[in-house]
Amino acid sequence: MKHASPASENGGESFCRGTVIEEGFPVPELQVVLRDPDDPKAVCRVDYLYRLHDGRLIAIEYDGMRKYVDPSMTGNREIREVVRDEREREALLKRAGVTAIIRLDYTEVLQRMPLVRKLMAAGIPRLFRH
Repeated sequence: MKHASPASENGGESFCRGTVIEEGFPVPELQVVLRDPDDPKAVCRVDYLYRLHDGRLIAIEYDGMRKYVDPSMTGNREIREVVRDEREREALLKRAGVTAIIRLDYTEVLQRMPLVRKLMAAGIPRLFRH
């Protein structure tokens, strides 16, 4: 795939990023680390980040269901614990200045229009139509 990058953590992220680009959106920053201003030691990384001209930060997370149910990814924690940790992570992102978090999954990327609608609703400029 011509839009693949070694910064992507997996093939799904490369697929998502390539689809975003092919649908006419700007190339997002990859694997951006953000710090919690209340605790500079607390950091998290987003799959993709857009820094818009109006100062907004839009994070895009490509999510698979495995992160909620695969014991190798959950550390054998229950789903409610994984979801709680995800909520805490989102709160950290908001404190770090992220104004919107867009979650995309494989089906939305494959179908394309759900991806396009979410990015447009968040104000990501579309440079051209696919």
